[in-house]
Amino acid sequence: MKLNNYINLTEAIKAFQERGFNRSFGFENGSLKCYQTGKVYQADELQIVEYHRFKNDNRHPHDCVIFAIESMDGEKGYTSSSEKNVSNFRLLEFMDNVKIQPRNLTVKSLKRKAQY
Repeated sequence: MKLNNYINLTEAIKAFQERGFNRSFGFENGSLKCYQTGKVYQADELQIVEYHRFKNDNRHPHDCVIFAIESMDGEKGYTSSSEKNVSNFRLLEFMDNVKIQPRNLTVKSLKRKAQY
């Protein structure tokens, strides 16, 4: 298993994008919204593919968490949370309800399993 060690949030976003996680998501009104498509997702429509936590550095003065996520309709992207902001606590509460994808499984393979 390869362990991803990113130095900072910017490096993680770049690596996510290189792996096809190109959509950016934001927390709005109790759900996660894809900024590129405008589609809104509930927690049960998403899976966390991976996540990373960063301690503050010169470029990002607060601790933060970034999540690589995939929706049940195939959208792949990321969202991040700075732990200093109250609205981001709500995002973290929301993400607590999103299932973490088991290793070596994709949303497509989970859909195929559900059909049988």
